[in-house]
Amino acid sequence: MLNKLVFLLGRYSRVRRFLADTEMYLFWSLDGPPKVLVIIEQLNQIEETFNIEISEYEACTLYDMSLGELSSNFIF
Repeated sequence: MLNKLVFLLGRYSRVRRFLADTEMYLFWSLDGPPKVLVIIEQLNQIEETFNIEISEYEACTLYDMSLGELSSNFIF
């Protein structure tokens, strides 16, 4: 699962080296972070990849996690 998250993060982030402690907020633009997380392409990709739906609350929680925390705390 961590490998899939790293792959997805690599598609959207300017950061090129990802570790388990890499923060998920890097998935979104730092120049203009989204106002609503659940309607953005990055989150849609996570939902499609893992065949899940993520609520706005879960999206906010995910935004503050690291890749390692997400891979061990969310059930995919």
